[in-house]
Amino acid sequence: MDIRYFFKSKRLTTPSPHNNMDLFAPTVMNTAYEDFRKAKQKEMIRSMRIGCPELADFTDDKIVEVYELAVGSFQSKTGSFFERYVERALETLGIPFRAQVHINAGGVIVSSGGTTIVDIVFGRPDIGTHISECIVLSLKTTSRERAKQDGWTRTHPPKVFYYGTLESDYPQPDTFIENASRKLVCVQAKRKDFRNFKFNFQDMVREVQSLLPA
Repeated sequence: MDIRYFFKSKRLTTPSPHNNMDLFAPTVMNTAYEDFRKAKQKEMIRSMRIGCPELADFTDDKIVEVYELAVGSFQSKTGSFFERYVERALETLGIPFRAQVHINAGGVIVSSGGTTIVDIVFGRPDIGTHISECIVLSLKTTSRERAKQDGWTRTHPPKVFYYGTLESDYPQPDTFIENASRKLVCVQAKRKDFRNFKFNFQDMVREVQSLLPA
């Protein structure tokens, strides 16, 4: 499968409609991620060489290092890629969802100005719906300390909460409080994977399909 469809001329394009579940296969997601990183890195190096002729003697690796130190925005760009990839793949599979959903301090979905923005809520939740009635996906390119950003899920637990990551630095199951309604979903599993529910994104999609109303 050609995974270059996701980013072309800085815009998402429509992926091939055949074998749609393959869009969530770990190898395909990893390849898409690496292709995106290489393309963005190449674009950044070219822009910096044009804009800063004094970097002529710098190697490409050195320019990347300088860029990351000076700007510190590469991770946010890959985070945007991850969210857009998952959203487009879900659309291709015909799975209903809403992205960037606002909820207020009471856990109720609002039109805007919420205290928390949820990456993906599956189905078609209405304004005024409590998040405890919803199936939710939070996306992190890399976890590290960012798992703390989802602390709201303990105050207002969703019907099902999926914590999805590209990299293998997801929190340990005990720390995450993993259970049947709280699952860690990853593209790259840890070498020593202690999760009780060893979900990749294909597993998550299949479960979501079984949970959503027909």
